[in-house]
Amino acid sequence: MRILSRAFLSSYLLLFAAVLAASLLGIAIVEIMLHFDDIGARGGGLGAAAEWLRVRLPSYYLRDLIPITSFAAALLCLGLPARRLELRAALCGGLSPLRIALPVLGAAGGLSLLALLVNETLVLGASREWVRVESAAGADFFPRGSFWYHRDGVVYNVAASEPAARTLRDLRVYELAPEGRLLRHVRAERARVGPDRRWHLEGATGVRFDPASPAARPRLERPAPGVLEPGAGGADPVPAGHLSLGALAGLVDARAAAGRPAVRERALLHARLAEPLTVLAFAWLAVPLAFAVGPGRGLSFQLVRGGAALAAFYTARSLASLLALGGAPAAVPAPWLLLAGLSAAAAWHLARAR
Repeated sequence: MRILSRAFLSSYLLLFAAVLAASLLGIAIVEIMLHFDDIGARGGGLGAAAEWLRVRLPSYYLRDLIPITSFAAALLCLGLPARRLELRAALCGGLSPLRIALPVLGAAGGLSLLALLVNETLVLGASREWVRVESAAGADFFPRGSFWYHRDGVVYNVAASEPAARTLRDLRVYELAPEGRLLRHVRAERARVGPDRRWHLEGATGVRFDPASPAARPRLERPAPGVLEPGAGGADPVPAGHLSLGALAGLVDARAAAGRPAVRERALLHARLAEPLTVLAFAWLAVPLAFAVGPGRGLSFQLVRGGAALAAFYTARSLASLLALGGAPAAVPAPWLLLAGLSAAAAWHLARAR
């Protein structure tokens, strides 16, 4: 069995690398064809195309491509031997389907941890850089619309930004102590961004808290400090989806401490935490489909079934995201419920494998 386990493990990892590389290559070719003018505006040539793809591919595709690649690699790793009746021979030899698939699932679990690391480093960095690329070729240092920004223990939330007018509206600032307690909460109706990248607040009020005495009455500051320097050091604000997990968690705590609802931020945090586990869940989904390959039910048919299941999963996840935007509390546990439902369905089908 050790020989069989090593064979399945190496096959899954090789197929994963091959499918991921082929998918990235295909997407890169399509991206170059669709955005040829944009690449030309950046200078043209192979260097400009490579730089474009270095930012574009991780920020737009890699986060979802890794779990889908895991599904395809697991299905091919087990489905091809099943088509050659090799899995049937192993089952007749007394091995259970779960034992046969265990090396693949173990490797998928390891790739889930790797996906978490990739999402928090490569994907996050590329996403932030892409925001800067899209912000009027660097003319403005903040993105259009709403965004969150975390720097030096201070969290900034802008409800709406107008890059052309260099104006921020409905600005909220949460100053945190090193241990995470809320020190000050500042709200401004509008902020004007000067050429020095300082934010000049208009109609600002603030509330200061005593972290040593949580029960003490907050002290009102009117007016609050009129100038902030969040961009003076060269850092750029980013949308909430591009914050690190630690910054997102601090953001949720800050909003809760200020008495403001944090459903959208909490839902985003749970979605980001659950996302790497889709690598393992999708491989788990592929296992019963691979064991179902046989006479009259080829590998292509199981691939279509799996694709339909993945489409339903991503549709449900998109609906959960819409619920989160509307502030529905049900959106917070939705990522975990979707993973549990997908895993339970795969386990039920695997239990019926013959």
